[in-house]
Amino acid sequence: MAKTVAELLQTLPQVGRIEWIGLRPARNQAMRVVESAELSVEEGIIGDRFQGRPGGDRQVTLIQHEHLQAIGGFTGQGTIDPARLRRNIVVSGLNLLALKDRTFLLG
Repeated sequence: MAKTVAELLQTLPQVGRIEWIGLRPARNQAMRVVESAELSVEEGIIGDRFQGRPGGDRQVTLIQHEHLQAIGGFTGQGTIDPARLRRNIVVSGLNLLALKDRTFLLG
């Protein structure tokens, strides 16, 4: 049976992978790549300059690894360094759009 686009967008995979984590310690500083990070519901990523507002919507920014490859392909630049896009966490194997407005766990 064929699924609708809305049903496909709501499909959550069983397992994804964190590919990259970056922190920007202060304004106008380069992203610092780290192996792990501590996340807080109130503050976002501990040590990142933009920690979000307590209870706000955007304490952490994510992007799909697959999208970095697509952006690079469209622009002829190969895979894009996630630090250029100033995202905190790069994940693969996940449909991030399906996670919108949902609670989920990283790690």
